[in-house]
Amino acid sequence: KGTNLVSALLSCEEFLEHWGGHPAAVGLSVDESKVKLFEEAFLTYIEDKSPGVDNEPSIKIDCTLSLSEINDDLLHIVNKLGPFGQDNPEPVFALKKFELRSNPRKVGNGDHFQFKIENSRESISGIAWNMSDRMPPTHQKLDFAFKLRWNRWNNQQTPQMSLIDWRLSESI
Repeated sequence: KGTNLVSALLSCEEFLEHWGGHPAAVGLSVDESKVKLFEEAFLTYIEDKSPGVDNEPSIKIDCTLSLSEINDDLLHIVNKLGPFGQDNPEPVFALKKFELRSNPRKVGNGDHFQFKIENSRESISGIAWNMSDRMPPTHQKLDFAFKLRWNRWNNQQTPQMSLIDWRLSESI
């Protein structure tokens, strides 16, 4: 978070074959025999430059929604905020303290899963790309971070959650 990646790579350049980029994004090539050395040098740099900082990944949530707020109108408004990119990130939403009533279902080549969140009045489907190794449990309170997308299928269009991550809800 806030790390200058060019400075970080300069500190461990001896382990890189090629690299390039700017402070916020880089591309690199590392010989397979030097991956572990590069990883250690890179992590040492990060830890030295940010002592006491929690380097656990975090997700910036733009808005926590209720299930009833997720509808066609909201998704039309979100899409008007685009185009999205580095200087205009796509909004990230949260749903908190919801239970999955049925098991998520693996789809595609088995790397993805679909799920449904519902209460007595509303429901929304979701898709999680490349997350089948982290499928959420059923019948436990969960928090979901997601982007809203259109699910276009069979000549119909409905809002769908594109899952970024999930966690067990905090007990507070």
